[in-house]
Amino acid sequence: CEAGARRSLHGSRPSLNIFDGIKNAWTTSTDHMQKTKMEDGFKFQVNWMLKADKFGLPEFVEMMSLGMEQQGYKGWKKMIPGAKDAPQIKEMQQHFDIIKAIPESLQYKVEGLKGMAKIKLQKDTGLDAAIINKTIKAFKEMQMLHEWLRARAAAGLPVPQTQIQMSRMMMEPGPINSKWHKVLRGRR
Repeated sequence: CEAGARRSLHGSRPSLNIFDGIKNAWTTSTDHMQKTKMEDGFKFQVNWMLKADKFGLPEFVEMMSLGMEQQGYKGWKKMIPGAKDAPQIKEMQQHFDIIKAIPESLQYKVEGLKGMAKIKLQKDTGLDAAIINKTIKAFKEMQMLHEWLRARAAAGLPVPQTQIQMSRMMMEPGPINSKWHKVLRGRR
C-alpha cells in the first residue's frame, strides 16, 4: 500500500526538465508560423481566383504550382531529406499527373470525364479511381469557389480574407448564395 502511494505521488510531480521552456516556446512559435502560412495561402488563393477570368484544369494547375512555390515546396524545402516522400508532396504530384493525362477537350468540361474515359485515365496514370475522383472533386470545389468569389466581387460584396469568414459569408442569405446553397444541398 505504501509503495503504491509513493508511485502516485511520484507520478503527479511536474516535470522539471530544463528544456521544457524551450520546447514550449518552439511549439508555440511553429504553431503560429503554420497558422500564418495557412492564412497567407488562403489569401493568395482568393486573390488569384479573383484575377482569373476563367477556371479550368490549366488554371487549377497554375494555382497549385504557385501556391506550392509560395509555401516553399519548390525551393529549398524540397532539398530537405525526406521532403519528396512527404504524403502532401506525393499527393500533389499525383494530382498533377492526373490533370496532365486528361485530354485537352475535357480541360474545361471535367463533367464529361466518365466511364471509359476514367478507366483510360486510370490505365494511363497507373492510379486508382479514388485518387482520380479526389482530384476531380478538388477541382470542382475550386471551380465553384472561383465562381462564387467572382460573383461576390462583381456585386460589390466583400470577399473573405480567412476560411472562417468564407464559411460565414457562404451561409448568408441572398441571391448570390442561394445558388451555392442548392449546389451544396444537392451534393449531400
